[in-house]
Amino acid sequence: MYRNNLGSGDSENMKNLCEGLSENQSLTSLDLRDNNLGSGNAENMKFLSEALSKNKRLTSLNLNNNGLASGNAENIKYLCEALIKNESLATLSLFGNNLGSGNPENMKHLCVALMFNQSLKSLNLSGNGLISGKVENLKYLCEALVKNQILISLNLGYNGLFSGKAENTKYLSEALMENKNLTSLDLSYNCLVSGNVENIKFFSEALIKNKNFTSLDLSRNDLGPGNAQNMKYLCEALLKNISLKSLNLSENDLGSGDAENMKSLSEVLIKNQSLTSLDLRYNDFGSGYAENMEYLCKALMNNQSLTSLDLNGNDLESGNVENMKNLSEALMKNHRLKPEY
Repeated sequence: MYRNNLGSGDSENMKNLCEGLSENQSLTSLDLRDNNLGSGNAENMKFLSEALSKNKRLTSLNLNNNGLASGNAENIKYLCEALIKNESLATLSLFGNNLGSGNPENMKHLCVALMFNQSLKSLNLSGNGLISGKVENLKYLCEALVKNQILISLNLGYNGLFSGKAENTKYLSEALMENKNLTSLDLSYNCLVSGNVENIKFFSEALIKNKNFTSLDLSRNDLGPGNAQNMKYLCEALLKNISLKSLNLSENDLGSGDAENMKSLSEVLIKNQSLTSLDLRYNDFGSGYAENMEYLCKALMNNQSLTSLDLNGNDLESGNVENMKNLSEALMKNHRLKPEY
């Protein structure tokens, strides 16, 4: 039911829908993205909240791009009341709802709900400008992460988390060290190394101490250009981490930066025994330094755990002729790997 403008019309539309949702015993997934629910009549979210509080079957709800925090402050409050009472919802997506740049009470309400909710397994908070508002937003979220024992997947992509004060990263890293249940974390496009160098240091410490992570997305964080110490910190953490199975480092310009970056990563690939999937798309390996591919290929020859490697978007064939030669030799010796390029 996405893009039906349910929130900008007569509130009777949402009232009728929610009455049906309250009584429905079979629907498990509902998509209400792009319906302007936040910027319209506050009654819309009230109706939805009441329905969610009564519904016992719905497991997945998509509320992306509804302007929930840019409209009436009651919108998030209503939703959070439902999250506390609802016992079936396992997946909730709130992408693009401006939660961070609006009233800080919005994130406070949401985080209190997360502390009490007993069903939510997956939460998408990407694209909400969490750091464009007050630092309290992230602080509230971190408190919830420490206390919540249910959530296993969290998407915080596109929030500029590391573009501000290093204090923000410290809050998040400390919370991740204490959290015992998260297994999947998306931190894509968060300016991990464009700010204070302490950012990656704090996060690396969390990666070492957290024993639950199996999937981590660090794509589009500018890990390649700049200080090679950033990748060194990250790779030192990966050498000590024994739980991570899937790592996304796509679109980080690893091939165009200092060769030390790939040297550090290659050491991880040789010694780490848990990583099975690695995404290195769009890292400029083809047109960058030839040493980068040499390091990668030598590591692949000795790696004993990877089964999936994505090298798409690296122009390997149009760059140095040695790139494909080295890769072919590596693949002949590595019998576990299924590459994409």
